Amino acid sequence: MKSLGIGLLILNSAIGIFSTVGQYVVLAYLIQQLHCWRRVMSKLDRFLHCWTEESQKEKPWLLCALNRSLGRRFWFGGFYKIGNDLSQFVGPVILNHLLQDVTHVQENGRHQTTINDFTGCRVALNKMGSLVIWRAAFSGWGSEVQWLWSLST
Repeated sequence: MKSLGIGLLILNSAIGIFSTVGQYVVLAYLIQQLHCWRRVMSKLDRFLHCWTEESQKEKPWLLCALNRSLGRRFWFGGFYKIGNDLSQFVGPVILNHLLQDVTHVQENGRHQTTINDFTGCRVALNKMGSLVIWRAAFSGWGSEVQWLWSLST
């Protein structure tokens, strides 16, 4: 926290060249970052408490400690990660089918509606995949930090 205070002091003196609006924007950003840091640290403290209890058992499991400390958030982050991996796998497979269908249409002169159907499916799956990636990035970040920290100690 000492380094954060020094950083705020230096930043406050450097902000003098900005307008008042700029100061408020930077201050709001710093408060938001501090809030995020406190949330991560409180989750980390909760995980350390759960891991201390779990490590006193005969067979400690990291999975049980993560489940106790994060609960639903840990499992949803995992499911989103699996969904992300599946969408990254399914995307090229569907694109391959689309390209095969296009070449088949060009060779046989079939009607264009099948291409439009495949294109619609591809766009829908791409949108769902991007949503899964976006949600996984935000929901899994806290558990990832705790997991990496537990491995480093």
